[in-house]
Amino acid sequence: MDIQQDVITTAMNGSQSSQVQGNQTMLSKADVDAFSPKKVIYTLWKNKFFIVFCIGLASAIAWWKTYYATPVYTIGASIQVKDNRKSSSPVALLYSQDMFGGSKRLSSEVKFIRSYPFIRRVCEKMDMRVYYYQEGNIRTTEIYPVRFAPFEVIINIEADSNLRELPNYKIKFKDDQTFSLINADEEWDNARQYKFGETISESSTTFKILNKNLTSGTVYGFHFTNPSSLAREFLGRLSAYTEEDASLIRLNVVSSVPERAKDFITTIMQEYIAYGLEDKNLEAVRTIDFIDEQLSQIRDSLFLIENKIQNFKSNNKFVVGEDAIGRNLEQYSSLEEKNRELILKEKYLDYLITYIKENDNYKGITTPAAVGVEDGIASSLIGRLVDLQIQREIFLEKGSSKNPFLVEINIEIDKIRESLLEHLNNTKLNDKIAFEDIKSRLNLLDNQMNALPSAERKLLNINRLYSINEEIYILLLNKRMEASIAQAAAREDSQVLEPPFNYGAISPNAKQNYTIAILLGLLFPIGFIYVRNYFRSTIETLDDVKGISSVPILGVVMHSKKRKKENNTPLVNEQPKSALAEAFRSIRSNLLFLIGRVDRTSTLMISSSISGEGKSFCSANISISLASTGKRTVLVVADMRKPQMYVPMPNNEYSKDGLSTYLIGSKKLDEVVQATSIENLDIIHSGAVPPNPAELLMGVPMDELIKELKQQYDYIIIDTPPLGLVSDALILGKYADATVYIVRQDRTPIEKLKGLQRIYSEKMLKNVGIIFNDVKAQSVGVYGYGSYGGYGYGGYGYYEVNDADLPWWKRMINKVKK
Repeated sequence: MDIQQDVITTAMNGSQSSQVQGNQTMLSKADVDAFSPKKVIYTLWKNKFFIVFCIGLASAIAWWKTYYATPVYTIGASIQVKDNRKSSSPVALLYSQDMFGGSKRLSSEVKFIRSYPFIRRVCEKMDMRVYYYQEGNIRTTEIYPVRFAPFEVIINIEADSNLRELPNYKIKFKDDQTFSLINADEEWDNARQYKFGETISESSTTFKILNKNLTSGTVYGFHFTNPSSLAREFLGRLSAYTEEDASLIRLNVVSSVPERAKDFITTIMQEYIAYGLEDKNLEAVRTIDFIDEQLSQIRDSLFLIENKIQNFKSNNKFVVGEDAIGRNLEQYSSLEEKNRELILKEKYLDYLITYIKENDNYKGITTPAAVGVEDGIASSLIGRLVDLQIQREIFLEKGSSKNPFLVEINIEIDKIRESLLEHLNNTKLNDKIAFEDIKSRLNLLDNQMNALPSAERKLLNINRLYSINEEIYILLLNKRMEASIAQAAAREDSQVLEPPFNYGAISPNAKQNYTIAILLGLLFPIGFIYVRNYFRSTIETLDDVKGISSVPILGVVMHSKKRKKENNTPLVNEQPKSALAEAFRSIRSNLLFLIGRVDRTSTLMISSSISGEGKSFCSANISISLASTGKRTVLVVADMRKPQMYVPMPNNEYSKDGLSTYLIGSKKLDEVVQATSIENLDIIHSGAVPPNPAELLMGVPMDELIKELKQQYDYIIIDTPPLGLVSDALILGKYADATVYIVRQDRTPIEKLKGLQRIYSEKMLKNVGIIFNDVKAQSVGVYGYGSYGGYGYGGYGYYEVNDADLPWWKRMINKVKK
């Protein structure tokens, strides 16, 4: 927006401007806060040091967290699960299949490894009932392995098994014989004194402490735990997944103590392999026990039959029809062998049906192949039933019995159990038919044998019975030998493929911490800045002024650090080549455009919204700038409530008589007008503070004052009280040819500027223009205000600039150049 163009437009198109102004509505705060890229950049640049501070603070916190945090590591290992269907074990070489082997499902094995009972078994094996610590200045470090601890805690095993609470203690070495002990949440003032080796009873726990190599002045700690709590803790840190194509189970443990994690994974693999062997051996032992029971019964039968044969031969010293008997006996023996197999199978089926009906746990069931019964369907169903049983136990120990997966497993178990029972019953019916057929054929042979002499027939029956039992006995002996060989040749189904390996620290992650710190360091201050700006109530940028008011902008006056440092007010006469002087020259030119070319005295009224916006400062500099053109100028300080004067005076003295004494008739005009140190510039001081300044300004003496001043001066500058606080400025507005309204950055309220817009729209004051005062240097450099108030802040080659008013980085460059 070009200043002079705005003023010219206002002056030359008054009627059109009046119509626009009359129809213009007041803009809301949302118009002020409308999004603008330049505004965003300006706001961020203005608060750059706050943002840098927040980023630095967040980075320092990230460094602290990274440097002093306890590292957390990932320890990994892998187990290869062998496929027994491709086995080359001695059992597989001797027999058609591995008697106690079977294919393993990796998903079930993973669930088993991550089951609570198995992890508890591992924790019991490791025996980690006591954890040891050493306190440092920043953090506490755990001592592991425990053999490196400078003391040893011996806990009562029975007390440990009933331990529900997990006490935590601190210990401090006192001398070679005694030590101090407190709970972790106690102060050392409450410490108890004990001797090393003394039995200590605290928190329902009995233990002893032995000194190994305690260091004086160092605080150590220890706490008790039990397998139950350890199992829950390690389950949360243990992850396992499978690689089906390689038959691998990979294990990972996250821990701040990598040595313990390695020991834990090692123990898991050892116990898993040992558990597989135990499971195999358990099945073999049960099979051998079943065969031994059958052998015992057959052995007794053979002994009785042998006695019968011996007695029969002793009583009958002859042999008749041996060839006929032999032929019949051979055929009879063949049928009896089949009959024997059916009887053995029937006993196994009865055992199996009874076992299934009376037991819920099917892991110890004896397979058909183990007793010499060939039944592929039963073997397949039993194998599936055992797998489901393992999965059910895993789910029962991990969670609720209402788990939907557990419900599905139970349903499938019931279906397979019913199918197996149905198959066994059908098999028994089929075997019964075969048994009846064999029985009829045996009866036929019996009838044929009846034709033989009675003694021969008796001998034949005894021999036949002996042969049957002998065959059964030999078969059972073979099966027992197979079971023994399978038990002796049992080998691990799994092996350690990769021992525990430390993959490195996963926490603290320095890159992640610093990234989060920088993001938070940016987001927090930016969010805070924009929340603060959303609720701000003062004018901040020139666009704020434009968005709220259509009043022409006469110029921008830059912020000066000289006043703050030297405790005085910068004036244009002191530095005629400064940016300040150039700004007020530009304002002076714009004022002439605003007023228009006239041949009479021009009266300017200068006001603002509230106190402290630089109204008196601008009044003094405008007066000095106008006087410097050779025009007779008078500054009337009409703010009789809180007067401030910056125009230099001879001997720095102001007359006590002024406007108030003139208006009450105590003094004449020539008695209150004072000559300043500036050529062509006079001043009328406010005088003594009257009780009724508004009434004085409304009186006839004020009219006469302005009339007399117009006869003597070319310009009359009236410094009025704030327009937004009292009515004095509106009273004096009738004398003004133009009104200069001061808006100060970060000082003028938004609502007050809206009030000026109403005054401007309703033409309550003539030729109103705004000076944007005390604008910070970064506002010019970033937000683009350089064209206002001079040739641009960056182009200070046209005038002199104080180092104090430059940004810090430009001041440093100037020092380097000098």
